Amino acid sequence: MSFKVLTHDYRPPLQGGVPVWDGVTLPFVLPKVSLDRSAAECGAGWNSTKTLAGALRIAGLWPDGWPACCLYVDPSADVIRRGDKQRSSGLTIVQRCVDQEIQDAILV
Repeated sequence: MSFKVLTHDYRPPLQGGVPVWDGVTLPFVLPKVSLDRSAAECGAGWNSTKTLAGALRIAGLWPDGWPACCLYVDPSADVIRRGDKQRSSGLTIVQRCVDQEIQDAILV
C-alpha cells in the first residue's frame, strides 16, 4: 500500500486544479495519465509515497490553509520509484488514513 495527500477539497496539493475525488466513493479509480519513465525524481504521473510521513513531508499538513486529506492508495503496475517518491499512470484511492496514523507519521 502507498500514500497520497490531497487538499481538504480533494485537489492535488502541489498542482492544484479541479478536485480529483468526490471524497466519498471508495475505492475510487483515478483516470489514467501519461507517465514520465525517466530517471527524474519528479515527473508526470500520479505521485504517491511508500510512507505517510513521506507524503506529508512533500505536500504538508496544511497545503492550502486547511488540514490535508491523507489517503491509502494503490498505484498501477507501472509504478516507478525514485528516492522516497513514486509515480504511476493510474492510482486507486483505497481508504482514508485515521487520525492516529497521521499523528504517528508526524512524529517520525
